[in-house]
Amino acid sequence: ADKALADAIKVRDEATDRADSLVQTSQKLKDQVQTQKQQYSSLQSMYELEISRREHAETKRDELQEQLTSNQEAFFQLKVEHEKGKAKLKERDERITHMNSREANLKEATRALQHTIEDLRQRNQALNG
Repeated sequence: ADKALADAIKVRDEATDRADSLVQTSQKLKDQVQTQKQQYSSLQSMYELEISRREHAETKRDELQEQLTSNQEAFFQLKVEHEKGKAKLKERDERITHMNSREANLKEATRALQHTIEDLRQRNQALNG
């Protein structure tokens, strides 16, 4: 009977040890699951942050592309206006050159007329004189 009792106690102690071991293993697994859940949550947050960052970058790229297109159009328009301005300046310079030429011709004609008038006066004086 003592042997049977000792065997029963031994079996009970082994079962208790196995149960304790299973409880410890179960707790370790629960801890691992909790750690993995936290890691997953952290990775999910990092993923969502990266998606948000990419979306922001794409939006910014699109805005900059629109701005570039707008700037290119404005630059082209300014270039057209610049060419028109250059053409007007050239035309004005040509008019000024023409006017200067006409002025020089008029001055020359005026001098010639003054010489002619002077010659005629001198002839008139000589005839009347």
